[in-house]
Amino acid sequence: MTTASDRHSLRPQDALGPLKDRERVAERLLESSARHSFDPDTELDWDAPLEPGKWLLPPELISLYGTPLWRRMPEEQRMELARHELASLGSLGIWFEIILMQLLVRHIYDKPVTSAHVRYALTEIADECRHSKMFARMIHKVGGPTYPVGPLHHNLARVLKTVSTTPGSFTCTLLGEEILDHMQRLTFPDERVQPLVRGITRIHVVEEARHVRYAREELRRQMATAPRWEAELTRISAGEAARVFSLAFVNPAVYTNAGLDRREAVAQVRASGHRREVMRAGAERLTDFLDDIGLMRGVGRRLWKELRPAGLSRALRSPRPVTLRGMTGSGTTSYRRLSVTERRAQLISAALGLFAHRAPEDVSLDDVAAAAEVSRPLVYRYFPGGKPQLYEAALRSAADDLELCFAETPTGPLTGRLAAALDRYLAFVDQHDAGYSALLQGGSVAETSRTGAIVDEVRRAAAAQILTHLSVPDPGIRLRMMVRTWISAVEAASLIWLDEDKQPPLPELRGWLVDHFVAMLTATAASDPQTAHVTRTALALEPSDGPVADLARRVAPVVEGASHLF
Repeated sequence: MTTASDRHSLRPQDALGPLKDRERVAERLLESSARHSFDPDTELDWDAPLEPGKWLLPPELISLYGTPLWRRMPEEQRMELARHELASLGSLGIWFEIILMQLLVRHIYDKPVTSAHVRYALTEIADECRHSKMFARMIHKVGGPTYPVGPLHHNLARVLKTVSTTPGSFTCTLLGEEILDHMQRLTFPDERVQPLVRGITRIHVVEEARHVRYAREELRRQMATAPRWEAELTRISAGEAARVFSLAFVNPAVYTNAGLDRREAVAQVRASGHRREVMRAGAERLTDFLDDIGLMRGVGRRLWKELRPAGLSRALRSPRPVTLRGMTGSGTTSYRRLSVTERRAQLISAALGLFAHRAPEDVSLDDVAAAAEVSRPLVYRYFPGGKPQLYEAALRSAADDLELCFAETPTGPLTGRLAAALDRYLAFVDQHDAGYSALLQGGSVAETSRTGAIVDEVRRAAAAQILTHLSVPDPGIRLRMMVRTWISAVEAASLIWLDEDKQPPLPELRGWLVDHFVAMLTATAASDPQTAHVTRTALALEPSDGPVADLARRVAPVVEGASHLF
């Protein structure tokens, strides 16, 4: 007799554990696509003029940032270079999306056409079509030229997409998507950047998150079941694809078009520690994943190591165990030369990664120094107040991210907007489980009145965002109390969800919390005229097949036998 544990053990596995069911993954991605897909033609205000004085890219992401040439450039020329680099990245994005669409069509050609896996692949192809048109429209809007890749890379890509193995195709997909995604995640919250560009990058980040999940799950499956020859060919083709991508990332013609000496600019970009760090940070999660599933072996690993000038090889983990991170062979600490702002941000990022999964009292400054690959005195130099000061800075950074969770375009049904905000909020809870629990439950040795004030500030910001979505300029006490009570319920439910081993699944938890909001709003409307008006206005926008209608249908049988109460 085969037991459940026997069946579990028979499922394909890799170093990351058992593989997930292909159809279930696709069904969840299809559900997410139905909720969070955007039409850039209607979502973005293409007719609005560009705002004077705002960047088209965060200056830190521009290839020459921090170089001697950058320091000599006037502000106008820096902004002109940003315009050309945005056009170059947009052109690269379109080229890459076209390759990706062809690879996806090849992948599903022999698959059952009615399967959820194929239906999601077709959904992703439709996403990529919209993204390509969006990037083309963006280039036109900013007045930039198109920057096609050179003939060599163009034809190399033609060969790669023709002969690539299936796992090789998904590796190429992740290579382009994850590095660009990292840069776009830094762009859309940056208020220095043009609103149109922020809107474009936000749409792309939200939709590409599904594409990355699909590609990662399928790549794991392919590598776990691939014959040896296919795995070896994939390692080689992935390394070559990474080389092509690193060379094509910024077209050198941008420097000429921005009035710079091309040879000098290219030389300074290649020598730039900051640029290597940007690329390393973008590739780090990807290379860790590829290493875990066996793609960073043999010739493939050597090919990635040859990408040192582009910064991609620095994301590789050492294949040999080491006793101290950040120590060179001579026994001295190895530092990256970063500006004060960049180094502080790096330390906060390292601390956040530790606080996300361990209670603050369980994290030492030595842990933070090791995670950032710096010395303990350097951490004290930037945070002389020690761990409490670092914890407060990390908390402020996390709070800024949490506040962004509730930022949503005020259009469409209210429940749809709430669901989108909750998806982001609960994803944050999922990623920062231990830190979130310590933060809200209190009792941490790192907790101070200032950290408590930061948490309260997030709650107030969330309440203000929700009241904005309710279109109430002057909310009364009952409506304010209802919104704040619901936010408290969301926090409590999140903590219980973590305590219950993250059950039920996130989509179910999100739907349940939306139902709670509708129920609390309706109950408050029964005794408050202002809330009643808000409720009627919100319900008028809800579709007949939406969450509110579904809740009403589920509640009706429950109250059916209570007619004597009416």
